[in-house]
Parts: sequence; structure tokens; C-alpha cells
Amino acid sequence: MGSSMSNPTRDPSQIRSISARWIATAESSEVLENHILCIENGRIRAILPKTQFGGEPDLHLPTHILIPGLVNAHTHTPMSLLRGYADDLPLNEWLFEHIFPTEGKFVFEAPVDEAKEFVRRGSELACYEMLKTGTTIFNDMYFHGDATASVARQAGMKAVLTQAGLLYFGDDAAFSALVKQNVDFCSALAPDSHVRPSLLPHSVYMVPEEKLQEAKAAYDEACSGTHVVIHTHLHETKKEIEDLFAKTGKSAMDALDSLGLLNSRTVAAHCVHMTDDEIKLMAERKANVAHCPRSNLKLGSGIARIAAMLEAGVNVCLGTDGASSNNTLDMLTEMQYASMIAKGSTGDPTVLPAHEVLEMATIRGARALGLDKETGSLRVGKAADLVAVDLGSIEASPIFDPLGQLIYTNCRQVSHVWIDGRSVVYEGKVLTLSVDLTATGDESELETGLKLPLTPNAAISAQQSPAKAFRFLWKVDVGRIWALDCAGQSKLLTELLGLEAAHPPVARREIICDFHLFNLSHAKMLCLTQRQGAVFHAIMAVILDMMAGWNTDRDSQGATAAECFKEFQRLLLNHSVNDPPKRLMIFGGAQARRLTDYTSGTLFKHFLLYQFCARCERDVETLRFSVEVERPILPPALANARQKPSRRPQQTPENADDGTGASTEEKTAGGAGEDLSEEIQKVVEEKLRMTEARLE
Repeated sequence: MGSSMSNPTRDPSQIRSISARWIATAESSEVLENHILCIENGRIRAILPKTQFGGEPDLHLPTHILIPGLVNAHTHTPMSLLRGYADDLPLNEWLFEHIFPTEGKFVFEAPVDEAKEFVRRGSELACYEMLKTGTTIFNDMYFHGDATASVARQAGMKAVLTQAGLLYFGDDAAFSALVKQNVDFCSALAPDSHVRPSLLPHSVYMVPEEKLQEAKAAYDEACSGTHVVIHTHLHETKKEIEDLFAKTGKSAMDALDSLGLLNSRTVAAHCVHMTDDEIKLMAERKANVAHCPRSNLKLGSGIARIAAMLEAGVNVCLGTDGASSNNTLDMLTEMQYASMIAKGSTGDPTVLPAHEVLEMATIRGARALGLDKETGSLRVGKAADLVAVDLGSIEASPIFDPLGQLIYTNCRQVSHVWIDGRSVVYEGKVLTLSVDLTATGDESELETGLKLPLTPNAAISAQQSPAKAFRFLWKVDVGRIWALDCAGQSKLLTELLGLEAAHPPVARREIICDFHLFNLSHAKMLCLTQRQGAVFHAIMAVILDMMAGWNTDRDSQGATAAECFKEFQRLLLNHSVNDPPKRLMIFGGAQARRLTDYTSGTLFKHFLLYQFCARCERDVETLRFSVEVERPILPPALANARQKPSRRPQQTPENADDGTGASTEEKTAGGAGEDLSEEIQKVVEEKLRMTEARLE
């Protein structure tokens, strides 16, 4: 990595002149070398060669390229809390069976203050990530926009959004109220605010024409004279196009055009499946396309005809989509994908060269949002929205074309970001936001309602959270833990899990440590993801808590093995069959069966040992015995067993849980849910008989 050598007498807020090895203005394909950019009152005052600058600049960046702040033209910032939540699924299944139900639980059905907290946390996480990767402006589509707007202002970022995306579920009064909320929100925004207004119909297939007309009329009346961006999803999949045509006899684009919603203020996200005539119409209406290549690929939606759009004169910009469908909000990576996919899909390596894809991520995005006169390129008089990217790593050397290295390598590092001349990222550190990653939601609590029972010891970190402690545990090479002697294993896990305070008796602690180590080992043997491992850990800790009666007096007998196993079955099923918000698809059917078999066998030995300690009349403080149980045979290299298990959901049950973990429909109707429930029930009955015999 290269280094930035700043004047030690200057703090980040006092930087007014920046010397960079290269400056890419996005005004042309030319890259300036060894120039200095000067800032005054938040704007670019001058860009001139070093030889014409008198004195020393405030900041030297000898291995960096300065570029305009990146513009994320389509995203859903709060959905960063759902990053990786439902991977490897087609759009309709991902959206209607996973995302909408989960958002229903945490956003639509939750109390307003809880919903806003969900949005705030997700927005903080997203803004932090975007700043770290060079984004200064984002065009957002979500709900409770006032919470996101507050975070954007705190971060110093510029945002285009409104109070809530428009969705219609058959309730006319509710839709009209939603439109009014949005109009009131947009009307209240100051003209020079960092937050600009938008009209957010999710899509034509989610908002019918008559409701689009209602929303447009309300905006036209209340926001005349204001540049209101029309932000919507358009032609993302073949299925949505076919379904809408079968229902209405027209395409979404025809509907938007007939209503006057296809114009220079329109930002249409995705546009994957476009005919020649539709591309021509987009160009004629001067509508903008927000290209989201990574999301389109990940959801299997297809490859947008970007080369044809550019040739027709369509203003194409770039967006990441949400982190739940892309998994990253890194616009540098989005640029790389956009360029390479365009070349590969056309067979023409000259399509979308580096300088043009940089324009898509900067000035063209600003143009789509009506901000191109203010920002989007490095021109004297424009806002000093700047990003410094370090190209000084060995992997980027030698540098024949700095723009090529910026776009095509993976070794670039955003080191500094300024917005309106204000330093918001300095030497890789975000200055305007301090995001506690653990405050964005304990993974297992978010998805299951089960809290990870980890109480981190001060030896780890006074600020360490249960979720972070588990993430640390998950990253540890389990083979190295097994290589320790019993005392070493106990010491490591006791400190990490904070067991000393919760379980003073040494013998009990040793059993609990062994218990958690077996959990970890088996989870990795099954190649569970970290999220699945966290949920499994939470479930098993609840069962152990139930068995041992940790929070009762020493005379408590705890639960029986049969009761514990029944509860385990219920919890496992609730996280193996997709029926949100009551149930969530965390484990696949095969994983659930293997976890059931494992738990019903090996772990019951831990339960018996713990009960012996808890019920023994002798002082357990002096009871010293080794825990001798069958230890799983670990694969020689867990790193070579990372193939991801299938996440294809099972059939969705309709009714609520009856206490056994399976609904009536699951027991009587066909489908994967029934098969899983019946098969696990058979295992349960067999193992319970064996366990009860051992207990006797």
C-alpha cells in the first residue's frame, strides 16, 4: 500500500489542497498526472499542475487517483440487515417467499418505533459501507425514509428518497394515506438539503395504473417546481413482464409512458429485458436506466443490453441494488462487473471501456438524479465531492493505465472521501459514523428470536457483544482447539463464552465447554454457514439451559431428556420449514435430519453428565472428573469442505405450531414439510426410547 503524507499541523477538516498522482475528472477520458486540486467553501476552486502551485499542499497522495464521488443510483439501504439472508434463489421466490414476509415482521407489522429502529440500523450499516467504498450520493427505495434521511445527514452523504416506497395490497385508504405521507415528506424538504425528494412506486406489477395516476396527481399538485425523481423497478425479469402482460395486455413501460411517468426524471432500475423498440423509447423520453449487474446475475434475472442502450443514447448509470440481493454496496466492484459483462455478452472487448464505466458511476448517475450541475465530475465550481483511491499495492503494479487499474483490479483501496469539501473518510477511517456492528442486530435474534447465550469475558473485550463473540469462535480453526489439552480447551472457551460467572463450578464449566466444542465441530463438519451455525448454537444453548435449570436454585431437577428433545425438535422444525414470520428457512431438510441424529445421540451424554453434576449431593466445587465422550472424526482440512448447502425452501405449511414442531397440515398434507416432520418424528421416537432406557 502507498501512504498519504499529510501535514502534521493540519487536521482532516483543514485540508484545502490535495496533491495526487492522478486525477480522473469524469469530464473526459483524459487522466491528469501530478496535479493539485484546491477546495474553497466546499467547492472545487482550481485543478492545476504541481509546478503552478505555490507552496506545499495540505495533503500528499503520491500513489493515489482522485475521482469524483460515486453515485449509487439504485439501492435499498436498510436491507443491509438482510445481507445474505436468502441467497441462491430466483427473484420471485426470493422476494415473495423470503424478503417481503421478513420485512412484514420487522417493518410493516412491527410498532413504528421498532420499524424505524430497524431502518436506522440498516441505513447506518449501508452508509458506513458506502462511504468506505467511495459512494457519496445514493438513490434509495425503502420505508420510513425519515430514519434513513437522518442517517444520511449524520454521515454527510447526499440522498434521494422519500418516506416510503409505494406498494398496493388492495386497501385504497391505506394507499392514499401512504401517498399523503410521501407528499408531506417531500414538501417539507429544504431546497438546498442534502436529501432530495422522489416518487417511489415499487413497480407497475405492485402498483396498478390507477394507483400510479393517483400518486402522480398528488405529487404534481404538491411538488410543482421541484425536481422529483421517479424511481421504480422496470423489466427486471421475463416472468414479471409475462405476468403483467397476461393480466393487463400491456407492458410496464407502456403503462409508465401512458401516464407521463417515463421522462428525464425517471430512474428505471434493472431494465434487463428490453426490446429494440423499448430501448428506442427510453432514449426518446430521455429516461435513465440504473444498471445493477451483480444483482441481476445473482438473482438469475439476466444480462441487460447496456451496449445497445448506450448506442441508442440512453443515459445509463450504475446501482448496487440492496445488500440482500447483491451482498455488497461497493460501487468499484459494480463498475468492474458492468464493464466485463458488457464485453463478454457482446463479444466486443472495446465495449464500455474504463473511462466510460467511471462516467456511469459518477456524472451519469448525477445526471439521472438531476444533480449533474452540482456534482458528478471534478470541474471548477462544482461541489468538492471527491474520492482518493490508493493504487500503490504490489498487485496493481506496474501502472500503465490508472483508470484500467482502478476498474479491473481488486487491489484498490479507498483511503479518503470528501463531500462538499468536508472530510468524511480519512486514511480509511469513517469520521462521520461510528457503527457498532453488533448493534445492527444479532444474526440469530433477527432471524429466529433466539438470543445467543454468550456473555463475553472482559479478557476478550469490554465492548465485545455476544454476536461478535460467536463470530470470533466461528472463525477459529476447530482442529487447533481439539489439539489443546482439556484444561486449555476449557480456559479458551470459558473466557470466550464468559462461562466463569455463569457457571462457577469447574466441573460444570468443563462439560459446558465440551458441549459447545462439539456443537462447533459438528456444525463445521456439516459445512453450515456462519448464520446457520449461530442459529444452531442458539437452539442448543436454549436446550442445555432447559436441561440444566441454570437459572433456578440448586434443588431444581431441570427438564427431562424427553422434554428437552421435544423442544429441540420444535425449534429445529421452526427453523427448517419456510413459513415466515412464525418460521424461517435456516436449515435444509438434510441438514435438519443430520442435526437431529447428532443431538439425539452424542449430546445426550453431555446432558447426563451435567445433570449428574447438578444433582450430586457432594460439593461440585471439589468434584473433578474428565468428560469422556465420543469425539467426532474431523475432516483433515475443514477449509476444503466449504461447499454451500442447498438453500432451496421446502413446501410452506399454513397453520401455526401445535407444540410438537409440526402443524396439522404438515402431518396430513403432502410436501417436503410433511416428509421432514415425519422423518424427524421417527428419529425422535427411536432416540427417546434409547435415552429413557439409559436414564433408567
